[in-house]
Amino acid sequence: STSSIDTKSFLRWAYKRQMRVEGGFQGRSNKLVDGCYSFWQGSLYPLLDRCEINPHRYTTTAHSNSIQVSNLFGSGNGGWCFDQYALQEYLLACCQYDQGGLIDKPKKRPDFYHTCYCLSGLSVAQHNPHYLSEEERICVLGVSENLLEETDPVYNISIKNVSKAIQYFSKLENPSQWKSNKI
Repeated sequence: STSSIDTKSFLRWAYKRQMRVEGGFQGRSNKLVDGCYSFWQGSLYPLLDRCEINPHRYTTTAHSNSIQVSNLFGSGNGGWCFDQYALQEYLLACCQYDQGGLIDKPKKRPDFYHTCYCLSGLSVAQHNPHYLSEEERICVLGVSENLLEETDPVYNISIKNVSKAIQYFSKLENPSQWKSNKI
């Protein structure tokens, strides 16, 4: 349970991490925007929704073919409560390296870490909650080819791979049930 979190204050802090001019997120106050925080800060909204705000809307049964997810603090159009288009614009315009890969900010070099988390943050910004209508679920800046596969904010892998992992591991024997002579 996250009952010790002052959710309202935490969300106010998280909301202020998205910079108005750049559109990207900073990791903490008085720091520059960094592309990796598109995931670390952007995924806070679906994570809080899953744990604190709407846990009843989430199911992760091992026998389902997909993970059902929900929304956190939908705005008038049903998205997360940060500017999803501004974040996508920052990532697409400022974080792509001309020779491949993604970077934390202009004039930096790409690396695997920032490429991973910039792509994951872009996915979070593009996908609204599952309970919305199909047309409201997708939030893509620019052409439809910009759309990425949806990333699970807990595991940072695709939703379908989370489902496969849950199905696989649910079939394994629970180690806590092993007898001491089996170890």
